[in-house]
Amino acid sequence: MTTNDANKALVLDALAALSAGNYERYLSFMSADLRFHIVGSEGRGGDIIGRQSLWDDVLAKTTPSIGESGFREEIINIVAEHDWVVTESRGYEITKNGESYNNEYLCFFRLRNQQIAEIRYYLDTELTRRAKGV
Repeated sequence: MTTNDANKALVLDALAALSAGNYERYLSFMSADLRFHIVGSEGRGGDIIGRQSLWDDVLAKTTPSIGESGFREEIINIVAEHDWVVTESRGYEITKNGESYNNEYLCFFRLRNQQIAEIRYYLDTELTRRAKGV
């Protein structure tokens, strides 16, 4: 298995854990000093530093709105080159208040020492604010 293949597999395993709602496993793929950057100008945009902050500032705030059917992410494309993996995906969810939250994502993952050290996250932040209240 090449490094590119191993990096793709690691990212896909992390995203599978996220889709399954296994946040402890998802976070285990992240380095302690993770840099998580959401691209956008409204309240969701900017840097979050650290694995614990990813939980506190993002996941703990967005997961309570997930409805009974959960969240499902469909990977459309995945590309790996050196220490970067890029995914294009679509997320599907019905929130607890019955609203569709079907977002599209483009994510850049930088790996270091077989962990995710950086994520650059492109998504419809207005949809996130409207559907999830954050």
